[in-house]
Amino acid sequence: MAERYEFAVSYDDDVMREAIRRYLFRLLFVSHTMQSTAFYFGLLMTASALIFFRAPTFEAGLVWGAVAALAAMLAAYVYLGRRNAIESLSDMKRRKATFRLGDEDMTIESERGAVVVDWRSIAEIVRGKRYWILGRGRRQAILLPLEGVPSAALEFIAAKTKAGS
Repeated sequence: MAERYEFAVSYDDDVMREAIRRYLFRLLFVSHTMQSTAFYFGLLMTASALIFFRAPTFEAGLVWGAVAALAAMLAAYVYLGRRNAIESLSDMKRRKATFRLGDEDMTIESERGAVVVDWRSIAEIVRGKRYWILGRGRRQAILLPLEGVPSAALEFIAAKTKAGS
């Protein structure tokens, strides 16, 4: 495999937090299917209707309990996802990684080891001003800080992934 681009990136706390916040927001509110969004909306509207159009009843309490449980689960999901993402990047002492872009895949190397990522596994690219998030599925993503990355390398990444086209 011929390498096309090689560059080093540094992960800074502000970029990490901003990217993690945006990625979790997308997971929770953007990437849901229409059916799950309709379910959440329907559950909330049912709970509201039971309270506002009838006297508070046992059924209304059950529905509001389901709404509260769902909200608690979403809050735990956000908290744990954020904590795990920050911890995984904070474990790095130098917070630097080297990206090598080739025709078939890219290699990301840091003090924690190396990983080879096939271009076909990148399902989406979330473009921020200071970072890109290369989504590999529902719960896997690669954070690419943009500082120091050649624009030609970014164009190459976009062209090689199905998400970039």
